[in-house]
Parts: sequence; structure tokens; C-alpha cells
Amino acid sequence: METPLLKIDSIRRCLTRVSEMASLNPTFSDQNALDVTILNLQRACEQALDLANWVCAYRNLSVPRTSREVFTILENAGILSPLLATNMRRMIGFRNIAIHEYQKN
Repeated sequence: METPLLKIDSIRRCLTRVSEMASLNPTFSDQNALDVTILNLQRACEQALDLANWVCAYRNLSVPRTSREVFTILENAGILSPLLATNMRRMIGFRNIAIHEYQKN
């Protein structure tokens, strides 16, 4: 597994790319812009999930059974605020929708 700092750097790069795309004011009919945005959001989600799992292992916390549960474990350990944990769980929901909808196209 990559080091945590590399994961954080990857998240930053992905979010920078999303911001760059948003600054171009693309329309929903611009499939290329949509694909670039969704791909980078998905990558950022995966990196955040990997990082959260790394923290759980490093801190000898419970082993999560689901992707969303990892953020609940970190919240219960006082590592994430309730608001951030909720937003991260929602992020996983977004990732799931993005992946499954993309596969339909």
C-alpha cells in the first residue's frame, strides 16, 4: 500500500483536476468534462477510503465490514468529527452510484 502522504497527495491532485474542470463551466452535455470530473472524484473517493482503512489498521481499530463502516469506526474513535464521517459515508454512496451508472453507459 502507498504511504498515507502519497494518498493525500493523490486526493489533492484529483480534487485540483475537478476544480479545473468546474472552472471551465462545462454543461451536462459535455461528456468529456463529465467523465474527467467523475473519474477524478471516484479516484479521490478510493484514495480516501484506502487512507481510512490504513488508519484503522495503524491504530488497531476494528476491521470494517463495509466501505461506509470504516468512517463510522474512525468517528467512534474520535478521529473524524460526526459531520466529516457523515460526509465521507455519503461520498461512498456517490462513488457507488458513479460506478454503477457509468457501467450502464
